[in-house]
Amino acid sequence: MQRIALLVVSTLLAIMIAGCAKFPEGGAPVSGKRLIITMTVAGEVDPNYHYYVAFDTSGTPTPGPLPVVGSPWVNGWGTGNITNYVVYDQLQPQGGYGVYRFVPGTNLLGTVYVGPPISSVTPPAGANKLQFTIDVSQLATDTLAADDIDLVNINFITTDVVPIDPNFPGPKYYDGLGQSGSDFLSISIKTNQTYTNSQSNIESAGDVPLPNLDIIDWTIEVQGT
Repeated sequence: MQRIALLVVSTLLAIMIAGCAKFPEGGAPVSGKRLIITMTVAGEVDPNYHYYVAFDTSGTPTPGPLPVVGSPWVNGWGTGNITNYVVYDQLQPQGGYGVYRFVPGTNLLGTVYVGPPISSVTPPAGANKLQFTIDVSQLATDTLAADDIDLVNINFITTDVVPIDPNFPGPKYYDGLGQSGSDFLSISIKTNQTYTNSQSNIESAGDVPLPNLDIIDWTIEVQGT
């Protein structure tokens, strides 16, 4: 009788766990299409700094996600076309990573917290790499379903400060893809593929004086059906 009871409890737990596995924290349904993303810096990941992966799912080829480089600072880190982003820093509620989407019409100031990535690796002290996985459903909105997302513009952006005071005098250090940070990527997420920095050589070391912000490598892997 005890064995039967244990079997019933184990079965119920397995069903509950399987059910929970269908949804990442934050309530977004899993689409089955995922992005596995890594970012590597020359120094080490510092949670006092801010590490962004910015997405534009609007389907427009330009201007894409760009770093904020000077006044007016607006949101302090990103400009251009950005619909969603993942950030790693000490301000995030779970595991250092947070997934957000911008509220349309708010000049990239209004945000909605979607939740944490469906999986992530918190870098130990001294590590120089960030890695997380998001489901494409975490990039969806009320007007754009996950199945309708295809072309996505992506940029990796790092910064030491996120100033929102228009009178902030600086300095502000940052990095992004390319020499000026404006060479964002355009990828299709309809086809499983791995995109790497070595394929395009878009990002190189030494374009920002702070090694902990200096992006030297990245990968984006599209998985799922």
